[in-house]
Amino acid sequence: MGTDIHGIFQKFDGSKWQSIESKYSYRRHYQLFAVLADVRNGYGFSGVTTGEVVTPISEPRGFPENFIEEGYHKEDCDIWLGYHSFSWFFASEILAYREKYKSLNLLKTGYISRQEYDYWDKTSAPESWFGDIWGQNIIKIEDNLVSRESTPNWTHIKVEWSQNLIEELSYFFDEIQRLFDEHGEFRFVFGFDS
Repeated sequence: MGTDIHGIFQKFDGSKWQSIESKYSYRRHYQLFAVLADVRNGYGFSGVTTGEVVTPISEPRGFPENFIEEGYHKEDCDIWLGYHSFSWFFASEILAYREKYKSLNLLKTGYISRQEYDYWDKTSAPESWFGDIWGQNIIKIEDNLVSRESTPNWTHIKVEWSQNLIEELSYFFDEIQRLFDEHGEFRFVFGFDS
């Protein structure tokens, strides 16, 4: 079962918080979820290890003061924020995290197909990967010469690579910066479903 994020971007107009439009697509990206709220931090479905654990911006904070009273996160509201790990940040907090961890490289791990392995440069992030994979015709091996020689009909191989945290999440940080440049300080309120 997967985990997804739901959220709302808001700026304060002097008397109340108002929604602002964002280009963030709310795609499933567990590394971002780990940074935002320690959700799926270093693991995927069923606890499968996917890489090193990161320090999140903060543990989940719940909703901002008066958020529920202002009409958000109710059944009849257009904004639904999931079931768990509710939190929020000011843009400046997110951008400070980007600056603090701009040089952090993380060790990641996962399975890739034999076809992708043949074209993979063995150092950069694979184009696509799985925390784990199983099925009738799946034969998994470890990424070493002994495994490859002793199991010539393998279909997927477990590999490791290093990836810069901020570069991996640049699409999100760039959007936060764009909104900050356009609106000044704002907040991002979010939650998750699983």
